[in-house]
Amino acid sequence: MGAMALGAYLKDLREKRGLSMRDVERLSDISSGHLSMIEQEKVREPSPRILHSLAELYNVSYVALMKRAGYLPAGVAEGRPTRSMAFRGAERLSEGQRRRIQRLIELELLDAERRKRKK
Repeated sequence: MGAMALGAYLKDLREKRGLSMRDVERLSDISSGHLSMIEQEKVREPSPRILHSLAELYNVSYVALMKRAGYLPAGVAEGRPTRSMAFRGAERLSEGQRRRIQRLIELELLDAERRKRKK
């Protein structure tokens, strides 16, 4: 038997925590409708930002969710990815996609800096 599909896995995590879709919506920036589509496999590749929010909410590894979603190869260990892993396949991206990814990285860095200041 293979690994549980991402949507089913996320639904299982949510239900094990006793959360409704509306609870997730209230506790994160993810609409219940979008979460429903992810759980039903209608959205097969949720964005890394969505996966990060769910990883934090469900208290699971972000890297594990990224692997399950197919963004990272199965052999990637927890911890910091190497530059070659982070940009694997970048040559297939459009300029617009690269700019969006760069913006996401910038937002993550700003968030990390804010968290660091709060400690």
